[in-house]
Amino acid sequence: LCGGALAVAGVALQGVLRNPLADPFTLGISAGAACGASMAIALGGTLGIWAGGLAVGLSAAATVSLAALLGSLMALGGALWLGSGQGSFRCETVILAAVAAFLGAVVALVKALNEESVTSIVFWIMGSLQGRGWDSVPLLLATLLPGLLVVLPGWRKLDMLALGDEQAAHLGLAV
Repeated sequence: LCGGALAVAGVALQGVLRNPLADPFTLGISAGAACGASMAIALGGTLGIWAGGLAVGLSAAATVSLAALLGSLMALGGALWLGSGQGSFRCETVILAAVAAFLGAVVALVKALNEESVTSIVFWIMGSLQGRGWDSVPLLLATLLPGLLVVLPGWRKLDMLALGDEQAAHLGLAV
């Protein structure tokens, strides 16, 4: 399920940005997730209290996942904001935005300030599935299914975008 979710996200990013180099790492989305998760891990899974009660009642794993999701969405928003400078949106600018470098530095700062959590943060960033079992499947499905529901209906549009802006426009797509 993890691999499937990553594949769907990668295909969607490459299709929308029309660039085979577009992936969550170059756009800073992965760094945003790492930043959110590392902060939640460093706080000991107490993000629910820290976020004003938003995650009250969630397990530590779900809290870290929620923090990672929020961090990745904020990083994506930052990359899109930086890419839409001067009133026009250019895919190349979004890919070259320095969001990943900045958030990578924040993660390094969190690790330096909280030495007790370094191992957990590093293993989370490396994609460790340690301690995960069938009880993690609902959390995975809760993120994979909405992503599929967004991407699958637009697969023809993604194929048209792969042809280029001009050809997609000729095929009736509002580029």
